Amino acid sequence: MAKQQINPFLLKKEMQENWSKYLLCSLMLGLTAGWGASFYGMDGGRYWLTDILPFLGAAAAIILGMGSFSLERARGTLLFLLNTPLTRETIYRTKIWCGILLLTGSLLVAWASFFLAARLFGHLSFSGAFAAAFFLTFLGLVFCLQLSIFFSVLSADPVKASIASAFCLFILYSAALLEKTRFISPFYYMRGGTLIEGGPFPWPDLAVLLAANFALYHLGRHIWLRLEE
Repeated sequence: MAKQQINPFLLKKEMQENWSKYLLCSLMLGLTAGWGASFYGMDGGRYWLTDILPFLGAAAAIILGMGSFSLERARGTLLFLLNTPLTRETIYRTKIWCGILLLTGSLLVAWASFFLAARLFGHLSFSGAFAAAFFLTFLGLVFCLQLSIFFSVLSADPVKASIASAFCLFILYSAALLEKTRFISPFYYMRGGTLIEGGPFPWPDLAVLLAANFALYHLGRHIWLRLEE
């Protein structure tokens, strides 16, 4: 058990403890997706995918990730967790994957709401370009989730962790709005370029998002494995 990459019992515990957060995020993303597709057609769909979803998805990522470690420390349960046969590696991987699963579930609710409303109102048929752009957005939001978990490793206060995450993501979101600084922002790459307007798939953007996620994962893991409790 100690050498497991992901522990199913810890994963189940994490899913149960974060179930209310998942419902909140799913409701938030699902309602806005249905609203955009129902009343604004294709233009509303593009606006929801490239502007609303990254912003609200980042908020959902903060909600889902901010208490991953900091809440355990605030409750005093982290020491108990560290004294189980589970390794720090297993704990970190399991918490990361719990967050990714919950975020994925909320995004799937948003995806279903978007296309159900669009088809119902006759605005939009299923589009492979929308699916591909949605995948890029998903990778960007996984980065946001990992950033929130990263700050929860650093801080024992969930509120401070969420504030730090929100501030950092606000800076990155603002950087995406300026031509000279957008290259440093995941929000720029998750927009998918001209993909949903019929342009080619932005493979360089995909590579940047994958590299950013890989680097942040290993940075958070490195700090967690060496953190003194």
